[in-house]
Amino acid sequence: MKPNETAAPPLVMHEIAEGAAIARISPRYLHMRIAAGTGPEVTRFGRRVLIRDDRLRKWIDEQTEGPTMGTPDAAKDSAALAAQFEDAIRCYMKGDFVRWAQIVNGSKFPVKMFAAAGFNVVARLAEQADDPEQFLELVAEVIRRD
Repeated sequence: MKPNETAAPPLVMHEIAEGAAIARISPRYLHMRIAAGTGPEVTRFGRRVLIRDDRLRKWIDEQTEGPTMGTPDAAKDSAALAAQFEDAIRCYMKGDFVRWAQIVNGSKFPVKMFAAAGFNVVARLAEQADDPEQFLELVAEVIRRD
C-alpha cells in the first residue's frame, strides 16, 4: 500500500444470534423474517448464514417508523392486505385454487408483503388461542367466514 492510500474498513459480518442481539430481537424472529424474505439480506457459506453489518443496520433503519408508517393510508393498506390474505386462505382450504391464484396474483401488494401478512394473521390467531385446539378452531373460523 502506498503512503497516501487508506485501507478499506474491515468487513464485519454477524451470525444470526449476533444480528438478533444487535437488533434486540429474538434469533427465531430474525430467522423467520429472513425465511419470509422480509429480513436483512444474508450471505451463505454452505450452511452458515451471515449478515453483513451494513445490511443489518440498513434493515434496522427500514423498520423504524417514519412519516408514512402509522398513517391512515398505511393502516388501510394493512387491513386490506390482511383481508386479502384471509380470502386467499379460505379459497385454498376450500380447494378453490383458481380463485386463490387470482387473489395472490391480482394483489396490488408484493408477494413478500402478502407472505408477511400471512405471518401476522397466524401470529394474531396464535396470540388469541390458549392451546393448539383453540388455535385450530380460530383458523377454521377464519376459513368459514364468507
